[in-house]
Amino acid sequence: MKFTEFEKETRITDFAKRCLLDTNYNEKGERFRMPINEWTRKCWRKAKTFEEFVELFFSADEEEIVRSYGYCELSKTLNAKDHEKRLNRMLAKADNTYCTMSDIGSLKIGNGDFTMLVPNGYGDGETRVFVLKKGNANFIYYMLNIGDWSCSFKGVINIYHYDCGNNACATLNGSYTIYSENGNVIFVED
Repeated sequence: MKFTEFEKETRITDFAKRCLLDTNYNEKGERFRMPINEWTRKCWRKAKTFEEFVELFFSADEEEIVRSYGYCELSKTLNAKDHEKRLNRMLAKADNTYCTMSDIGSLKIGNGDFTMLVPNGYGDGETRVFVLKKGNANFIYYMLNIGDWSCSFKGVINIYHYDCGNNACATLNGSYTIYSENGNVIFVED
């Protein structure tokens, strides 16, 4: 397809288009295209239909492409089911995973001084908990929606097995940011 048609494409949000056509500047102040920009252009020109563009685009396995804001933004805006698969592949590589139960749609965390409930983004039932330690290269922040951020903590914190109970299934010590979405609560070490 001609690249001039890219700007007219309504199935891609304007924000996603800006992310896909990302540019940067080198040490000399010269502007250059980021790898995601080049990949987007290559796939668009090679494809005969929009569906073929999507298939080509998501066939990327180059880490710099897959971890880019543009890749993740397009993943979130085009097809929620496929995005969920990509997100689950990332979460499957967490350092630790737990399954907790919820009767008030939350994950209970705390220690001897306090407890709090982190909404799981889903409701009652099973909550899947993922812990990604600092340096886990599998975590791609951009795969999450910015609204998924719940809170941060520093110190020692227990993760409780049941949001109405007092039995801890894990203890974390450090500085973590917590995200929640669709029944998942994700701890990412800062």
